[in-house]
Amino acid sequence: MAVDFEGRTTTYAQLSSRVACMASALRKLHLKEGDRVALLSQNSDRFVEFLYAVWWAGGVVNPIDIRWSEWEIVRALDDCQTRILLVDGMSESMVSRLADCSEHLVTVIYAGDGHVPSGMFSYEQLIQESKPGADIRRSGDQLAAIFYSSGSRESAKGIMLSHANLMSSVLGGLSNWLQRKILAYTLRPCSIRPPRCLCSR
Repeated sequence: MAVDFEGRTTTYAQLSSRVACMASALRKLHLKEGDRVALLSQNSDRFVEFLYAVWWAGGVVNPIDIRWSEWEIVRALDDCQTRILLVDGMSESMVSRLADCSEHLVTVIYAGDGHVPSGMFSYEQLIQESKPGADIRRSGDQLAAIFYSSGSRESAKGIMLSHANLMSSVLGGLSNWLQRKILAYTLRPCSIRPPRCLCSR
């Protein structure tokens, strides 16, 4: 099993197929290599799939902070010229206002459950109606994501990370995790000896 979210389970084979199909759907929606795609959604299985699908199709992800105001969201969308936006049930109510204010947003994909709001594409329908597409296979030095971050008094600024940057971050975190696990195993209670007290006269 690759993903388990609120009763929806996905195997690795299913995940690969769904990612490839969504990547194909994104190309049908005129996504070109290097185009920015935003995610305004809570964590979910579809969030994971869509993230990989954007990279599979050659796009650049722009994860949006769900706690931001509409003005902050529009600013981040337009600053990196985002054309495609993924939303869920929590954020779909602000889509019409975002679309009216944004200069570049043209396509919205709804990844929530239930009825698909007017003017949006159904996440599941896009997958069902698409065949798996080939992975673009962008190189490590090409742009993968733009993360917006700021201090308490400044507007958020885009931080550009390559695929190699992201891989290094993941491997670094994995290395730290493994070191802690190995240390915890090596220093298990039965192997720990209290230090001797050395006294001088």
